[in-house]
Amino acid sequence: MLFVIVENHLPKISKNNQILIFSGQESPRLHYVVSIIFKQLLGLDFQFTQSSTIFIKAQLPKINYSNHKFNTFAINIYASKLLFERKIHQQDVDVEHISKLPLFFGKDFSRTRIQVDFFSVCFYLLSRYEEYLPFAADEHGRFAARRSLAARHDFLQLPVVNLWAMYLAKLLKYHFPNISIKIPQYESKITYDIDMAWAFRKRNFVRMLGASARDLLSDTFVFRKRLNTFLRKQTDPFYTFPYIFEQHKKRNLAAHFFFLLGNYSKYDKNIAPESDAMKNLILEVFQKFEVGIHPSYESNNSKKQLQKESATLSNIIAQEVQSSRQHFLKLRFPKTYQNLLEIGIQSDFTMGYADAIGFRASIANPYPWFDLEKNEATDLMIYPFQVMDVSLKNYLQLNPQQAIAEIEKLIKICQEVGGCFIPIWHNSSLSELDGWLPWREVYESMLKMLE
Repeated sequence: MLFVIVENHLPKISKNNQILIFSGQESPRLHYVVSIIFKQLLGLDFQFTQSSTIFIKAQLPKINYSNHKFNTFAINIYASKLLFERKIHQQDVDVEHISKLPLFFGKDFSRTRIQVDFFSVCFYLLSRYEEYLPFAADEHGRFAARRSLAARHDFLQLPVVNLWAMYLAKLLKYHFPNISIKIPQYESKITYDIDMAWAFRKRNFVRMLGASARDLLSDTFVFRKRLNTFLRKQTDPFYTFPYIFEQHKKRNLAAHFFFLLGNYSKYDKNIAPESDAMKNLILEVFQKFEVGIHPSYESNNSKKQLQKESATLSNIIAQEVQSSRQHFLKLRFPKTYQNLLEIGIQSDFTMGYADAIGFRASIANPYPWFDLEKNEATDLMIYPFQVMDVSLKNYLQLNPQQAIAEIEKLIKICQEVGGCFIPIWHNSSLSELDGWLPWREVYESMLKMLE
């Protein structure tokens, strides 16, 4: 099966690593997706031209991204309308699978010469186009994995953008053997969300009494743990930081911690950010690892609250906060990312699902966010994560051995495409409460894979 049509059997020569691309018109969407595919994923430079004369005469590897025909050596890629539009509207997405790759934005799927606009495929997935369209949100206002095109068509666990880039790399290498393609080097970034640094200690006395009374009536095991912690007979169950530090030191692994510093509410239950205990913990972590803000549940509806929380962390660490991940993974396009940009955040780690594992944006690498509403690329770097502890245990209800197997699959996929494996763990998930104790085996197995 042919995914692109090669005109006139391209000559097997290449003078340099620059690709010339013909398109009928300029397009910020096209420039954005081509930049990610060529520069970021293949290590190649590119030029655009709208001049037929220049395109025909050029002695460079050429890609014709249009529906014009040229009497010159070129790789022809079918051009649909998506990348030349400005508005956001429901797209006609009819997915087919060939060689495990999802195909849409193409034509002649029933014939032997299949033409696919894989630039549009990649843009649609990277931009999260479907999340700008009306959808039925879950109880937390989120776009659920099951509603995604990737989940409905069984490619959520494939980094489709990387795979299309690698397909294009093979095509270019075949026709231009001297071209030097550089796939990114595989890496990993272990991340932690600190929703509740302490389960029982360092808390408001009145709230502690109320919680103790509830535990006494409903969960005597937790009540005993709370009492023993209060009497200092044991360490607070959620205070697993010495264990985390030890694991990272033993394996010489870096980490990125995101601290929740919002006001106390139904879904924001960390201790007060102004407390000495929280400040000291943040500074201790900051001396060893990267630190970012974990914007509260409530801040998703208030840029003022978001700015306050970021400023609080900035004051504690005495430097500007540059990274974030939304609490409860509350991500609404485009407002969440627009707000982050406006307060100076440079990188965000929210791109992933709570209710599933895999590649929400169908890419295994960090990439710049494209604001569909404004139809422009931005400076905000998105770091997609692939797996979260809570997803494995609570949403997917896997046992530890099954979870280890799923993590291993995701790591191998990232390694194969030169991606960046990013897991999410919580300090509370390494405690003995809520059935988490056996999951230390999962955690340590993952760290071993990342050594």
